[in-house]
Amino acid sequence: MAILSEQIYKLITQELKEIGIRFYSDRIPVNCAYPFVMFEITELQNTPDTGFVEDYESYKVRFNIHNNNVNPADIFIIAKQIEELFNTRDELEFLTTDAGFHLICHHKTNDSLTYLNQDKYWKGVEDYIFSCQRNQGEYVD
Repeated sequence: MAILSEQIYKLITQELKEIGIRFYSDRIPVNCAYPFVMFEITELQNTPDTGFVEDYESYKVRFNIHNNNVNPADIFIIAKQIEELFNTRDELEFLTTDAGFHLICHHKTNDSLTYLNQDKYWKGVEDYIFSCQRNQGEYVD
């Protein structure tokens, strides 16, 4: 069985690549070009994350948008692109579809914008909840 969090990472990676956003997951490389997005799963409902404890599992994903421009315009553009992808009740299919689960919804729960004076760049934060459902009649260990 594919790990649920791994499927969410793969799905986000595929979607961000398709719209041409520069991104990293979990950590930012040194001296990377701006603007960029770093995304990470910040909260897992189940432990371990390799299967379902309940019929539905939720994952909190944080998108950190970084830009060193003098104004936050690029942050707003990227945040809107992410929102168009993931702030919807439409079902998205995981890349591994034979594992007995699917993503039923994803929606934004929080956003913020901050100027970090010390580092001289803008940071936007977008939090989303991704909810996964175990397919009826299938049990994943």
